[in-house]
This record gives sequence, structure tokens and C-alpha cells, in this order.
Amino acid sequence: PVTDYSHYYRQLLAKGYHVGISYDHDNHNTTFGRNNGGRLVIIAPSLTEANLTYAMKNMHFYASEDWNCQIDFKINTSIMGDSTSGTTPPTINVVHTDLDGETADSIKIWSGVEGNGIYSTVLNVVKSSNTSSFTHSAIVSGTNRYYFVEVVQPDGDRIISSPIWYKISNFAGIGIQEYKNDFTFLMAPNPVHTQLYISTSLTGIYSIEISDISGKIIFKENFDSPNSKISTEKFASGFYNVKISSGKQSQTKKLVIE
Repeated sequence: PVTDYSHYYRQLLAKGYHVGISYDHDNHNTTFGRNNGGRLVIIAPSLTEANLTYAMKNMHFYASEDWNCQIDFKINTSIMGDSTSGTTPPTINVVHTDLDGETADSIKIWSGVEGNGIYSTVLNVVKSSNTSSFTHSAIVSGTNRYYFVEVVQPDGDRIISSPIWYKISNFAGIGIQEYKNDFTFLMAPNPVHTQLYISTSLTGIYSIEISDISGKIIFKENFDSPNSKISTEKFASGFYNVKISSGKQSQTKKLVIE
């Protein structure tokens, strides 16, 4: 709590490293978690060894000087630690929740270009609010960027998230073969409890495959309707991958089952 190494975090991100940010309780005494309110907060659907290990390996965590503060930071359905891509400018959504009722003094969205060596800068600041939604419309097509969030509370406590890396592809144009076979699919809710709804732009037969974090396929079925429903009530809580395939085309998205 008395030493701030967040500038090293920004330096490593500028160099292109994929790292998350943690909170360290090492003060040369065995008082971990007891002499201050700082926490390393891990995002996982349940407290199992597999889920915690997966979350740590994938940087689904953030550093908080407030022990009961919660940060929800997403680009589309991707959470902190994820690498994702798209053909449109990213919209960054942040929700700050504090069980003591504190309203965030500020929510800052930081960003930089991956690997260019230049430190990240603040793209957007929201004052005296627990929510922030910002679309980075100035992003340059074909670049790879990273985004992370810094929340400052009225008492000065800071919360800093691990990044989301976002690659924006060249915008599609008339006659460009690269995007001819692209398709879209949406799934909701995410996280899901008992019923997962999937909608896709595919018109023919396609398959839906769900696999766990070890790669084991737990569900696979063919569909011929653009809208489908899958029961998830018998699946264990955890992180999963949902893959939709049609011919040589396929897309995979992350799913959380609670």
C-alpha cells in the first residue's frame, strides 16, 4: 500500500506484453489481508480450483484498494484479460459497485497501441458516476489496442483493471473477398443459469459445440434454424467456449455458466 508500481504496468503494456495488474500484500510480515483493505479481485463463476486457475491464467482480475468494491468492465461480452477483435470501433462499458454505497469520484478509461513503446493515455473521464460507456470512434482501422480502467473513489482509493486487448480489422468494403463469408452470432444471457439463447445470421445447417476450459466437448448438436435454445442447467458452473461452425466457417465466443 505504500509503494506504487503501476507505472511499470503501463510500461510493460506499451512494450506489448500481455499482463494483468495485481495487489501485493507482502510487507515482510504474516499479516496478509489484515493490515489494509487492498485486494486482488479474481473474477470467476464459483470458488473451484479449476475456475480460479483459469481466471488467473487469463488475467480475469483487478487490483483494488477497497476490499468490497466491484468493477464490471467489458467490451461487448469480453471481460478484462480477454483478447478480442471486431470490424467496428469498440464500446467500453464500466460499472462500479461499492457495498458501502460510495459513488466513484472518477472513472478513467486508459488506452494505448500494443507494442509501440508509447505509454497509455486517458481516453475518457466520467466524474461522480458509477457507470461509464465510451465508444472509441477515433480508433485507426487495422491497429491493435489495449484498454484498462482506473476508478478513484472519494476517499482516494484506486481500483485498476487488467486490460482488454482489441484488434480492429480493416473495415469491409464492396467487393472485398475477405469478409464475404463472415457471419454473426449472438448468445444471451451471459452469464447464463439454465437456458442459453443463440441467434445467428447463418441460413443453412450449422453446428453448435460447447467445450470446457480443458477442451472437453460437453455439447454438440446441429441446427437449421437461425434461432436456437440450449439447456445449461446440467452443466457445472465455470468458463466455457461456444463454437458455431458451418462448412469452413467457424466462430468461438466465451460463455460463463453460473
